[in-house]
Amino acid sequence: MNDITTPLFSIITPVYNSADYLKKCINSVLAQTQKSWELLLIDDGSTDDSLSICEYFGKNHENILVYSQENRGVSAARNLGIERSRGKYLCFIDSDDWVDEDYLENFVRNMGEGNFMVVQDHKRILENGKEIIRSVNGFNNEIFTLPKDLSKLIKEYRYIQGYACGKLYIRELIFDNNLRFNKKVTMGEDEIFYHKYLQLIYKIIFIASDSYNYVARLNSLTSRHAGYTSEFMYTLECNKFYHYILKNDNSEANKKYFTDKFSRNFNHLLRTIIYHSRQYSRQERVQFLKDIYIANRESLRYLKGDTVLKKIDYFLFKMKMFYLLDIILILKTKYN
Repeated sequence: MNDITTPLFSIITPVYNSADYLKKCINSVLAQTQKSWELLLIDDGSTDDSLSICEYFGKNHENILVYSQENRGVSAARNLGIERSRGKYLCFIDSDDWVDEDYLENFVRNMGEGNFMVVQDHKRILENGKEIIRSVNGFNNEIFTLPKDLSKLIKEYRYIQGYACGKLYIRELIFDNNLRFNKKVTMGEDEIFYHKYLQLIYKIIFIASDSYNYVARLNSLTSRHAGYTSEFMYTLECNKFYHYILKNDNSEANKKYFTDKFSRNFNHLLRTIIYHSRQYSRQERVQFLKDIYIANRESLRYLKGDTVLKKIDYFLFKMKMFYLLDIILILKTKYN
C-alpha cells in the first residue's frame, strides 16, 4: 500500500457512465512510478457499473477514495474532489482517458518555485485505438513569466485552454483564493478555471512529454450544446480575463487581437439567442440583450463590425435599441 498520510498529489477523476474504460484509467494511476498520491473517484450518478468498479478499487487500495453524488455535472464532481483532496498538488484525469507510468514523475522533475503551473502535452487516440497522434500541441520545454508573457501565452498556446487535464495545480493556492469550477457553465468551464488560475501564478512551465492519453470518442460530451445561460456566463468570464490581459499589456497589437476576441464573443451570444429563439418570448430575448449590455459595458468600445450587417447590429446594441435588434436578428434566421 502507498503512504497516503500526506500525499504529494491528489488526482481527481469525475466518473459518469464510463464502466467500459474506467479500469484502464485507474490501473494507469496504480502503475505510476511516483508513489505519493491519492486518487479521488467522484461518481456523478452513473447508471452503469461505474460506481461498483470504483468501490472495488477503493476497497483494495487505501489511497483510492470513492465518493458518490446525484448527477450534478462534471464541474460539481471536480469541486467535490477539490474539497476532499489532501495532496500538495492537484491534477485531473478524465475517466475514459489514461496516463503513462511517468505522468506524475514528469511533473515532479519540472516543478518550479513559488506559485506556478506545469503543463504536459498529450497523445490523441481515436476510440478504435487505431490512430494515435503524438504530441498534439507540439510543446517545447518552455517557461512563461506572468503576467508579463500572458498575452504571448494566450496567443501561442490558445488550444490548451479548453481542458483541465495535463496540468498541475497548487492545492493551497486554489483553496486560498476559493477557486472552483463554475457549475453554471456547461461548456468552457475548464477554460474559465484555467484563466482564473493564471491570474494567481507567476510562472507556467511547458514540458514536451506527452504522457497523458486523451481518447476522442464519437459520442463525447464535447458535442453537447450549451444553453444561453451557460454561454452568457462563459463569455462574460472570458471578457473579464481579456480585460485583465489588456491592463497588463495595452499594446496596439493586443488591442487589435482582443478587439477580435470581444467581437467574436458578442457575435457568439447573438447566435445563441437566435438558436434558442423559439424557446423564449421576445420580451425574454430583449432582456438577454439588456443583460449582455450591462455585463459588457467595458467591452463596447472594442466592438468593430467587418460587414454592414454587423455594423448595424453593433450600432443598435450600443444605442440600446434592443427591440429593433431582436426583430433584425429573427428576420436573419428566416431569410438566411
